[in-house]
Amino acid sequence: MTNKVRHETSVKLEEEREKNKGLQEVVKIKEDTLAKRATEIDELDKKNIDHERALEAIEIKKQGLERQSDLMKK
Repeated sequence: MTNKVRHETSVKLEEEREKNKGLQEVVKIKEDTLAKRATEIDELDKKNIDHERALEAIEIKKQGLERQSDLMKK
């Protein structure tokens, strides 16, 4: 009787280990995906900042040209 219980417990324990192993693999894949996406987001943020700066520079140039045009009209 004791050996049967021990065997059943051992089987259940092994099943749980395999289940946990599978879950750990899923978690690792998701963590890797999140890390990759975080890197992509950082890169996109940097590009966005660069574009915003370029837009600001263009706006400043535009304002300067508008002032220059207004001065020439007078």
